[in-house]
Amino acid sequence: MATVNINKSTNEYIEIGIIHQLRRLGGMKGCAIISKGAEQEAPDNLPCVVVNCESVSKYGDFPDEIKAKQALVSCTLYGDSEQTTQAKFENYACQLEARLFDIPGMKSRFNAPTSGRDTRKVKAIHLHDVTDVQTEADTRGTVWSFTAGATLICHA
Repeated sequence: MATVNINKSTNEYIEIGIIHQLRRLGGMKGCAIISKGAEQEAPDNLPCVVVNCESVSKYGDFPDEIKAKQALVSCTLYGDSEQTTQAKFENYACQLEARLFDIPGMKSRFNAPTSGRDTRKVKAIHLHDVTDVQTEADTRGTVWSFTAGATLICHA
């Protein structure tokens, strides 16, 4: 049986899983990806993605023994118009949105594989679905932002 690090909250486990999903396949190369829950400092040079699991609460009318949870997650990409071209910023935004809303890809970062070696960074969460997806962008001024948010339905 796998051991669980009780020093981390469900929020932190979810943030770690999402960071692992965003780093997958290399499309975010050159963009720092940090966890808000770990209180990491944003780098001076942008672009940067801040992953934030805002809250985790009980999901539906399931008994507590089932441990069904819903997690509100947001990933915000920040870019500086003086350091990043708009095309590069838009490419990062597309990669962020595609990876966060890729349900099979997200499940591969959270759920145990059916066969083969288990290489997941997070083993304490089982993801069922990604719902309530939304995006918001602001490219006014010199600091741009793009936020992708969703609700993750999982067992913790």
